[in-house]
Amino acid sequence: MQMFATIFSIFLFFGLQPKGERVYTRLDRAYQKDLDRCELLARNYIEKDKNLPEPYYFVSLVNFSKYQNASTNRSKYKYLSTALSFGRKLKRLKSINQLTNKDKWEVLQGNLVSQVPILYDQLQADGFDYRADKLEAKGYKFAGLILSPKVCPKSLLTEMITPPGESKVDSYDTTIVVVKVANEIKNRLYFGLATGVEIVQSSDVQKEKELVRILNQARKNKGMPELIWDEDLAKAARYHSYDMASQRYVAHQSHDRVNGTLVEVGGTFDRIRKFYNKGFVNSENIAAGSSNSQGTYKQWYNSPGHYRNMFNTASKKVGVGFFYLEGSPYEYYWTFCTATN
Repeated sequence: MQMFATIFSIFLFFGLQPKGERVYTRLDRAYQKDLDRCELLARNYIEKDKNLPEPYYFVSLVNFSKYQNASTNRSKYKYLSTALSFGRKLKRLKSINQLTNKDKWEVLQGNLVSQVPILYDQLQADGFDYRADKLEAKGYKFAGLILSPKVCPKSLLTEMITPPGESKVDSYDTTIVVVKVANEIKNRLYFGLATGVEIVQSSDVQKEKELVRILNQARKNKGMPELIWDEDLAKAARYHSYDMASQRYVAHQSHDRVNGTLVEVGGTFDRIRKFYNKGFVNSENIAAGSSNSQGTYKQWYNSPGHYRNMFNTASKKVGVGFFYLEGSPYEYYWTFCTATN
């Protein structure tokens, strides 16, 4: 009887959930397991109900995830273009205010816009001018929806792109607008605990990889297996390095600076697990002040606790995040994350 009551209460709970929340929960589970299945499921929901916002969000999110993992610029164009298209459709829905988990959607918008000028340059370098122009147009339209006339009138957009001392213009170059919007988003502060979809561009990927190379050589000399680079752990590390630089602190826990005072907003492993959920996260090192890989490695090598993390036999995967911010207290910030599987 008690088991029946429990089962009944579960069905009752899901029955009382709003449709959007039920759809979000199902799509989120699919997203964690299989991106293709999640996208197919989301598109099926759209066919049945074109006014439900959650499926549009997940098609956009899935394609942005595929964009991040794509190996060619042609594939990157395909995925980012699709992500922008479905994001734009979502922005146009009257029901967007009912979207479940709006905070993640706000972060995704910023990530989408910030990648447009980056991929634009890469496409042009490869000679794909037509695709670059199409992406630029989509980026402009999407950015225009973020900075809608109600929020950001045309006069303010014109002001954003007019060089000092020059006359105001009535029209504006789409590339400049997208880059301006991307920079505004890129340079913003993050508040609260990370959601796991934030994208922070490394200040120097080669320096990150060089630190791992130095460490792996030392591990090899000790007869230990080398650590395997994991991009999700690197995203977690880059996020924290940027957060420390921009919020002006050095600590493992995530903090926000509110009216000049640091406020803790989340724990170390709670943050890392937002980015990495494929296994058990077991350590984090942080450092500040060194501009190069060797110097940072020495900082950790000469600190017993950091040394143990680098030479932990249980660790299998690693990610490193390096961020430079001129004018911040230490300017150079490093984060190192490991997982056992």
